[in-house]
Amino acid sequence: MKKTPTRVLIVEDESLMGLMLEENLRDRGYEAISLTGDFDEVVRSVSEFKPDVALVDINLDMEKDGVDLAEEVFQRNDIPVVFLTAYSDWSTTLRAFETKPYGYVVKPYEAIQLSITIDLAIRRHQLERELDATRVHFRQLFEAASLPMVLFDESGRPVDANRSGETLFQQPCGETESVDLVPLILSHIRTGAAETVEMELQPCAGGKLVLRVSTVPLASQCGSGGQTVAIVENITDDRNRQKATENSRDALRMLFLQEEMIRSRERAHIARELHDEIGQRLTALKIDLHRAAERGHSDKAMLTGLKTQVEGLISASRSVVLSLRDSTLSRLGLAASLRDTIESVHGHTGLAIDLKLGGVDHPMPGPIESAVFRIVQECLTNVVRHASAAEVEVAVQRENSILRIDISDDGIGFDPAKIDTSQGHGILGIRERVAALGGTLRFEGDDGTAVHVTLPINEETSL
Repeated sequence: MKKTPTRVLIVEDESLMGLMLEENLRDRGYEAISLTGDFDEVVRSVSEFKPDVALVDINLDMEKDGVDLAEEVFQRNDIPVVFLTAYSDWSTTLRAFETKPYGYVVKPYEAIQLSITIDLAIRRHQLERELDATRVHFRQLFEAASLPMVLFDESGRPVDANRSGETLFQQPCGETESVDLVPLILSHIRTGAAETVEMELQPCAGGKLVLRVSTVPLASQCGSGGQTVAIVENITDDRNRQKATENSRDALRMLFLQEEMIRSRERAHIARELHDEIGQRLTALKIDLHRAAERGHSDKAMLTGLKTQVEGLISASRSVVLSLRDSTLSRLGLAASLRDTIESVHGHTGLAIDLKLGGVDHPMPGPIESAVFRIVQECLTNVVRHASAAEVEVAVQRENSILRIDISDDGIGFDPAKIDTSQGHGILGIRERVAALGGTLRFEGDDGTAVHVTLPINEETSL
């Protein structure tokens, strides 16, 4: 594709000099025209010729000099100007500097110097236009951003803010007053550093803001010490919702613990009633039947049958009492109860179980002991039913206010991500117990199965 030649407008009051420049530039591939007329002719030529660059003699023999032309014609039409000069007074030179020309060429001209100056002026002008477009684009993005943004200079002084920022930074405080948040934000961040900081601010009595501020340093032209943009997120509502969720979770946990205690007391009450009332009455009836048989009652077979039924009722009521009570825990304590349970599982299944206990010989809150006992029971039941394991390791360790349960087997394992609690109440029960006590639960299933539980021991768990 053929390149369009650069159009150069020459304004020179010496016609011969202007024609020489025009011919010289055309020889070098430029499209050039030379003017020696008045101000109106220059304005008309700019409109018709649409030059890429203008070469203007500072000292023109016209009603207006070259500096006036640069200000009133070329700058308004966004045309870069290169001044041509042989000499001029100091005041005119200062005026020329203020127009920010793209170059100076001193008479007499050298062709190479003139060509280089023209090309540099055009290139600089293109770069400035691209930079202006980038600035406009940045400003549009800056203003359109939904998040508040504030710009700090290298000394940490706020110099600009977008519309969202102006709304946030002037927070209402009372009916007629407002407070500027920028100084408060600035006290929590470091300008010139890339970081994200969360802060709680209380700009006025009774009001609290939680902000997340991300700072991004902007490089200056010299490569350091530039401005910093701070992007501000008002996360007050998020934090309030999170706090409400945590409060609800705590309330549910307390409710669960209270229900556990109520159920435990109800079971103990029913067990006492069964033992004290039904158990004692059945025992008395058994004794009476035994005495009747010894005294030679005529229908001994019937008495023997009644005695057998009563013995069965006594045994059944005793089983109900034992199931209602956490009898093993209440009688033996946690450590002995775990040993008893493991011996029972081993005796019935032959499963080799290695039990390690630490710090659990002393009594702990009832909900904690009950949860540990039930979790170990459920895990061993799952191993027997599903794991096809030969060996199991059970460790229950207390470390200050934390209780850890680690149970692992050498069975077939499973994918923890595919646990379906709707198909098994055991795992669901473990999860609910752990969550209610504020603990953590983690499964591993790559090489066998491992269950890791941590439970905090505090005042809440001793309800």
